[in-house]
Order: sequence, then structure tokens, then C-alpha cells
Amino acid sequence: VVDDDDKRLPQIMVGDVLSKKSVIQEQHFTHPPPRYTEASLVKRMEELGIGRPSTYASVVTTIQDRDYVRKEKNRLIPEDKGRLVTVFLTNFLDDMSNTNLQQILRPNLMTFPQENESIATY
Repeated sequence: VVDDDDKRLPQIMVGDVLSKKSVIQEQHFTHPPPRYTEASLVKRMEELGIGRPSTYASVVTTIQDRDYVRKEKNRLIPEDKGRLVTVFLTNFLDDMSNTNLQQILRPNLMTFPQENESIATY
């Protein structure tokens, strides 16, 4: 016996008579995730540890100047050129675009070896 709280479907065999309890007519629409604004893009870059505060403004300006995105109603809308660049970088330079790799390397890249120190290899 399966109660109403049980999520499993009951066993049915060929020829079983089924009864309809109720039909609720509802319509649901899915919505795509919201587009980035300049502020939300900077916030996401901070969360991922990409760039530095001094570079955020130039990144946002560059992606617009190169027509990777267009600004529409304060939202950054990706252009075809931006999508192509994203696919290329994802497919061919995946390791370099890995944000975890950037976070691992950043402390080492930001320090310069002193006079008698050697540079570590990875």
C-alpha cells in the first residue's frame, strides 16, 4: 500500500483500470538568468578572484570597445563576436581560462624574486 506522502509510483499492470483524481491546469514559464550589469560583472569577477580592483573598469570598457558585448538598458548583452571568442577560449585555452589556476598562480606572479632567490617552476 502506497500512501499519499510516498513519492514512489504504484505498480500498474496491463489492463488495470486507472482513476483520475484531479487535473490542475497551470502554465509556467522559465526565465533565463538575468544579464550582467557592469556592477554585477565586477562583483562576479571579485567572487572568482579574477583581476584586481584597478583593472575592473578597463575590463568592462574593453569588452564593450571590442564589441564582445553591447550595453542595452544598463545590461551587458553578448554579441556574436563575444560568443565566438568565448567558445574559442573555452575549447583551446581551457587551462588558461580556469579561474582556479589563476587563483593558484596569482600570489606567485605578484611576487618578484629577490637578489639570491630562484624562480619556482610549475
